[in-house]
Amino acid sequence: MSEGPISNTLKQDYSNIVNHFLSKQPFTLFSTDTAIEDTVLSRCLSHNIPEKNAQMLASHGTAAAKQFYPLHSAEIQKLIALYTAYFGAIDDLGEDFIEGLRKFGHDMLRNAVQTEILHDYADLLGEFGHFYCDFCSNKIVTGTISFIDACVMEFESAHNFQKLRTAPGFPDYFRAMTEVGEPYTYFILREDLVSKGNLELFIQAVPDIIFFTYSVNDLLSFYKESIVGDERGNFVHLRAVKDGVTVKDVLCSLSVEIQRYAQNIRSTVADDEKLFSVVDAYLRGYIGFHVSKYRYRLSELDIPILDAGKGGT
Repeated sequence: MSEGPISNTLKQDYSNIVNHFLSKQPFTLFSTDTAIEDTVLSRCLSHNIPEKNAQMLASHGTAAAKQFYPLHSAEIQKLIALYTAYFGAIDDLGEDFIEGLRKFGHDMLRNAVQTEILHDYADLLGEFGHFYCDFCSNKIVTGTISFIDACVMEFESAHNFQKLRTAPGFPDYFRAMTEVGEPYTYFILREDLVSKGNLELFIQAVPDIIFFTYSVNDLLSFYKESIVGDERGNFVHLRAVKDGVTVKDVLCSLSVEIQRYAQNIRSTVADDEKLFSVVDAYLRGYIGFHVSKYRYRLSELDIPILDAGKGGT
């Protein structure tokens, strides 16, 4: 997309919004893990994913596992890194095996033969049961199946959503389908942390953790998607049309809403020190991931707090 005066203005507005947001929200940056990244890369290459794509997926998956869950074991981080890499492969390359995606849930339940990468993904979902309680591992599985179904719909959809004023719940519903907030939320609560009391505590925070996850991604991926890129079917644009406001208004609202989600989440889990530690690490690391990965291209923007090296702790 060529950058005319309007997009230049939005670019500066966006930089200001993100700078203000990061000045209010703590974030943490963690180093990657070359051993995990090498394992993920090898698995991606074994599925004939082009080397450049495989390297990107391995880097992205490993960074997500390390940033979001720094207090988890290397074994769990490796599973989450693989999960993230396969999720990215489906999102980026899934049109090449769309028939397998369409039948993924049914085939997994029937233990039917699947496309090789989908068979590996189904096996991987089963591995989480070794590290998570039944409730959490089930939510990881069902959230993943929902995401894959939504991918098929997205691949086949023209995004011609013309009834948003009379279907105000659709942008939130579509976002919930096409993002994987639920699995990443339940990855937080590994089995050794679970007790009856803190599961009940954690699940009360789950809605806000999921909305935090969605909203941070919507805010911090907007530059690459809709300022550098030309995407107009994402949540920010759909919400702007639905509410009859500007894209800038939506971005400002997301910044404020994320702060509220984070405050609510920390207050909800504050009574359990161990639970608070892993939840707080997720909130900090999730923002840090988006700030640090070149995929989101935030380094191209005029964001003084990043240039000064502030905010990260």
